[in-house]
Amino acid sequence: MDLTATPTRSAAFECRHLSTITLRGTISPPLPNLGALDVEIFYLAPWNHKFFGFADGPVQQFSVGKTPLNAKGRFQLDIPDFSKDAVTNQKQDAYLEVRVVERSGRNLVKSVVPQADSLDRYSGLKILPGYDYEVAFSWW
Repeated sequence: MDLTATPTRSAAFECRHLSTITLRGTISPPLPNLGALDVEIFYLAPWNHKFFGFADGPVQQFSVGKTPLNAKGRFQLDIPDFSKDAVTNQKQDAYLEVRVVERSGRNLVKSVVPQADSLDRYSGLKILPGYDYEVAFSWW
């Protein structure tokens, strides 16, 4: 297909705000004192490979929020309710990744994995319509 044949293209694109849900978690065992740490949640979309027509490469991801990790390994963060997102529901191939990062600089300290009942096939957190419990995570 020659994309230069039609120099101008237009399309309608509508963004819709998703409602939020609260994710409460605990990471055990707590890390020894490494300074101020945050938990950062990322949305990962392996469906992007098929969508963009390539077989291998990086998975599309973006940060959906960051919050302090307390000394007992607990955190709480409001995140978008991706279970109400049409693309996420249609593709059925997305998950959340939870990372512990340095507060200053955002350098990765460690990734964590959720307990088995919240575990996605990619070792991330399943996208659910709510997390009515404190999700237990362990170090990756």
